[in-house]
Amino acid sequence: MLDVWSTLPLVVSDRRKLTPIEALGAGSNIIDALQHHDRVREITFWYLPGWLLPVERVAEMAHRPYPELTSLELRSNDGSEPVLPNYFLGGSAPRLRTLVLDSVSFPGLRKLLLTANNRI
Repeated sequence: MLDVWSTLPLVVSDRRKLTPIEALGAGSNIIDALQHHDRVREITFWYLPGWLLPVERVAEMAHRPYPELTSLELRSNDGSEPVLPNYFLGGSAPRLRTLVLDSVSFPGLRKLLLTANNRI
């Protein structure tokens, strides 16, 4: 369905605390949206449990750069403290202006920030 509006930017956001059953349905929609890496402008998850997205699917999408991404906000409040892979977002986010990582580890953060060249 997202292919119908191929030129519109995408905002992928969920600020709800999901039960495991609710997360199964939400996870599928989230993955579908994130596969449009050239259109995603914002990614926001306030309650990002470690089990929300299957590791294989996250790794698959994480290799791709998100050239239009301007805002990334990931918060984990379940004590799992997920770790993003070094190659998350393809290691590049040239338009990134806002970054919030709360209880989420990202060893490749320094490299990612060096690619953010969007100046005000």
